[in-house]
Amino acid sequence: MRALFLFLTIVSILAGCHTSKEATAGNSVLSIKHGTSFGHCRGYCIKEIRFTPSSVVYNELSRDSLNFPVKEHSGDFSQAQLDELTAKMDWKKWEALDSIIGCPDCADRGAEYLIISTTSGTKKVLYDAYSTPEGLENILTIIREKRKVFEREEQNKGE
Repeated sequence: MRALFLFLTIVSILAGCHTSKEATAGNSVLSIKHGTSFGHCRGYCIKEIRFTPSSVVYNELSRDSLNFPVKEHSGDFSQAQLDELTAKMDWKKWEALDSIIGCPDCADRGAEYLIISTTSGTKKVLYDAYSTPEGLENILTIIREKRKVFEREEQNKGE
């Protein structure tokens, strides 16, 4: 009886476990979100971009939403484009990355994050702003360039 209880406990724990390391190339990618955040800043301190099989959405957010309402821009993005983006991933290195790398936003240096959601789970990696964890060089180059396009469009609106 004791062995059966132990066996059932272990099986239920394993069945209930859903680790972020399941986000691999063998699963369909549902979305990719990338952003930066600065803890001690005024104004639009959080900037993020989210890619899905149908759209790309860029947001600028503030902790003071009364004086700084959310700015949002979106555009078309296809499944083929998402597949092209995910092809830039080194999935083995992604799986091996810790969820926190370095000391994100320590001494207000800022934090950066990448969140990938797949059909079997979501994994978030948080790291020092403007650093590039090993294995993410290719995908971050593309994502950062796309984000800069939206940032320039936002800046040009204000002029």
